[in-house]
Amino acid sequence: MLFDEADALLGKRSEVKDSHDHCANVELSHLLQRIEAFEGLAILTTNRTGDLPYDAISRIDVLVDFAMPDEAARKLLWGKILAAVKVPQGDLDIPELAARHALSGAEILRAARLAASIAMSTDRKLDMELLQSAAAERVSMRGE
Repeated sequence: MLFDEADALLGKRSEVKDSHDHCANVELSHLLQRIEAFEGLAILTTNRTGDLPYDAISRIDVLVDFAMPDEAARKLLWGKILAAVKVPQGDLDIPELAARHALSGAEILRAARLAASIAMSTDRKLDMELLQSAAAERVSMRGE
């Protein structure tokens, strides 16, 4: 069973101000109990581990932290992802993309998809301008 974005689902219990807060807290308690009693494999994903309450973390047997890839790993990710793109490509500087943009693997994938989509819709080759713009957009979406 997969709980994607578990921080949104398993948020901290709120102060009870009305019946909605009470129901939300009861539902969260029930869900945590069901996860704890679940016999199968439950995977909870989040990029905001600090937002998971202790009640949820205490029920997890194994925590796996996937750190942001370093420049060498980003270079490999860009290379593999762009090799799979079925859009005509111009001259691409993969080391430059890896050095300039500290992105996760998922962000690199989404940036490549966005750039490829724009290239296809505008009948042009996938080029550095499109990739740099898409990568910068991914960084800006983090709100850092």
